[in-house]
Amino acid sequence: MTVRLRFAPSPTGNLHLGTLRAALFNWLYAQKKKGVFLCRIEDTDLQRSEARFEDSIFEGLAWLGLTCDESPMVGGDFGPYRQSERRGIYQTYIDQLIESGYAYYCFATPEDLEAEREEAKKAKKPYVYSGKYRDYFLDEAKQRVQAGEKAVLRFKMPQSGTVTVHDLIRGEVTFDYALIGDFILQKSDGTPAFNFAVVVDDALMNITHVIRGEDHLSNMPRQLAVFEALGFEPPQFAHLPMILGADKSKLSKRHGATNVIEYKEQGFLPEAMLNYLALLGWTPFGGHEKLPLQDLIQAFDIDQVNSSGAVFDVKKLSWLNGQYIRDLSATDFQHRVVPFIATTVMNKLKDLYNDLQLQQIMGLAQASITFLTEMEDFLQVFIEEDRAYQQRLNALGFKPEEQAFLSLFTQKVTGLDAAFSAQDMKVILEEIVAETGLGKGKVFRPIRIAMTGFQSGPDLMQVLALLGKGCLLRRLGMLIG
Repeated sequence: MTVRLRFAPSPTGNLHLGTLRAALFNWLYAQKKKGVFLCRIEDTDLQRSEARFEDSIFEGLAWLGLTCDESPMVGGDFGPYRQSERRGIYQTYIDQLIESGYAYYCFATPEDLEAEREEAKKAKKPYVYSGKYRDYFLDEAKQRVQAGEKAVLRFKMPQSGTVTVHDLIRGEVTFDYALIGDFILQKSDGTPAFNFAVVVDDALMNITHVIRGEDHLSNMPRQLAVFEALGFEPPQFAHLPMILGADKSKLSKRHGATNVIEYKEQGFLPEAMLNYLALLGWTPFGGHEKLPLQDLIQAFDIDQVNSSGAVFDVKKLSWLNGQYIRDLSATDFQHRVVPFIATTVMNKLKDLYNDLQLQQIMGLAQASITFLTEMEDFLQVFIEEDRAYQQRLNALGFKPEEQAFLSLFTQKVTGLDAAFSAQDMKVILEEIVAETGLGKGKVFRPIRIAMTGFQSGPDLMQVLALLGKGCLLRRLGMLIG
């Protein structure tokens, strides 16, 4: 049997990290088992579903390279892959549930339901729908509907006893039927409800495994009851732990960006995001934090996923992003980073530096930045005008008493050839350390500040060599007169 997994987002908002992590785990499992990964858009909420959110979903999948074998975009043998296009299919199974006695029309008004909730609240009991119309005559109910009266369709759940379901991550989970009640299968406008539509779709699309967030765990007894009523074999289920913020509460905007595309725009690499998300709730044998995609696929095992919440640590993700930037080839790094550099900045770089120097600047950047968006700030030291450099230097409060120290540096730079190397600069700085009796930190740091206006940065000798003799002497002249 071919393993078939589905990612079934609702296009009612941008793709967020929790949803993307669920997509990734489904994709990894499908890849590991050489199965099928499909995307189904659950857009039955017609008021909130928007095309732009569906676009966001597919943009996020494409960014991480999670290719779909079947989807609304690529088609497939089990479509349509949008629930809004499957209403005729759902109606067939609604009719089946009605005729077999599993479903009934419910005419309870919002006011009726609110009154029931108030009674439960006063009695300090969890609210469960009373089933007021559960035994209402079907023919009479149909007549009222045909006459134009609004009604929803509800499923007749067992009213007592328990059901135990098996979860691939959590093991055996038991639910009390008395706390569930008869749930809605179809809304009064004919729109299928989630717990019905998802069962029909999973069954007809031959889904063998469902990996989704733990917020869906409570839906299990309802969905399994529908599977049984329709005579369908249910898939195996695995409910992923919640992604938490640093304060151990549910991840939200107050913890930082939750929209996946924001991370793309902030200069994160898809490899880093994919690697990090894969390890949120799952630890492969060996405990490695950095695993290439093929290693993730080979190592992935749903049985190793934890049931407790996984904390999203943006600092660790950022560190991992820097590691992946370092791993890129020089050509690949340039290809990735150029879109984050304004055309005016690139043109200025090309005017000031030759091809070899540009390669060296790119190499310094690759060894230094954590996010691709840092590139323009990194390049400022190489292209900015003297006035901007002076303003930043003044803001750092460069001490006048250090001018004597810089005079020695000026003498050394004056004696250099016009085309000096980073090695030549290293010799000069080591000479200054020896002649002044100061440590490297007390020599290198003030020279970096004086020549770049920054307190830290990439290899100082290479930066100074790239700035060139003319720039260094001009800036030294501005400092010591």
